Amino acid sequence: MTPIEPAILEAAIEIIGEEGISDEEIEERVLALAKDAMLARRLIDWLPEILGAVAVGHMGKVNFVDTFSAKTKQGKWKSSPMKAEPIFVLGIKRAQDARHRDRTGVYERVAFRSAIMRSAGQVLDSGQSLDGVTASGPALIGIPAEIYRSAVSLLQRLFW
Repeated sequence: MTPIEPAILEAAIEIIGEEGISDEEIEERVLALAKDAMLARRLIDWLPEILGAVAVGHMGKVNFVDTFSAKTKQGKWKSSPMKAEPIFVLGIKRAQDARHRDRTGVYERVAFRSAIMRSAGQVLDSGQSLDGVTASGPALIGIPAEIYRSAVSLLQRLFW
């Protein structure tokens, strides 16, 4: 899988985090930026989850699993390591750096689009703490598991 250009990742964050933007406009603008439908889908789906995970990590002592799930064309869920997604590898570093540079406005709006922030909000709204909670990786619906097959195979050969 091709590495992601940092400028494209940053521009996608700016689009997704724009105040008052509709989902349809995000789709159109990120597709125009990425020039590839699957890359656009990956940016739109992954960036909120990455930024959400970093935000949640600052809200308590949360344990994060290092895998995510995606469905195969046959409808079966497959697990892959987070590092199989180049957007995750670059995005997690950018999100952590942004937290320390106080670039919170845009990044928070992106994070609030994530499933992990919704889940964390439910836990906190119920009066519970996030300390000790284990957060699973995202379950991707619009990205087929097959696109990660070669990345997982390469990672297995290199690191396992």
